[in-house]
Amino acid sequence: MQAVILAGGKGTRLQKILKGKPKCLAPIGESTILEHQIKEISKSKIKNVLIICCYGYKQVDEYINQIKDKYPKINISLFVEDYPGGTGGALYASYDSLSEDFILIMGDLFISLNLDKIYDFTRKINSDALLVCKYTDHPEDS
Repeated sequence: MQAVILAGGKGTRLQKILKGKPKCLAPIGESTILEHQIKEISKSKIKNVLIICCYGYKQVDEYINQIKDKYPKINISLFVEDYPGGTGGALYASYDSLSEDFILIMGDLFISLNLDKIYDFTRKINSDALLVCKYTDHPEDS
């Protein structure tokens, strides 16, 4: 199984804080959204993480190289899109880098999920796909 993080966003609304960094590198406490996701992934059986990005990919690559030693059991690789193709375009462009089974995580989500439980449930119900959503009481900005 593989985790795929779709981290192509500029973070236009956050640029006062990000100052040119991609959205996945937004600071959260002492780390970033991206590192928080990798930390959550490291709690699961997932051993391979593919980060798909376009905007700011050099900064993402640099950041991965800075933190990867903290997560020695995870192989983190980067796929760089030629142009921002959205979710479908990113998956299509990176098709040869995808495992048969993968969990797609949007790169701007601050997650705390039991990824093994989600994967096992998907297998149990023999489903090709499972969409995990969370209710929000503020849909106008979500």
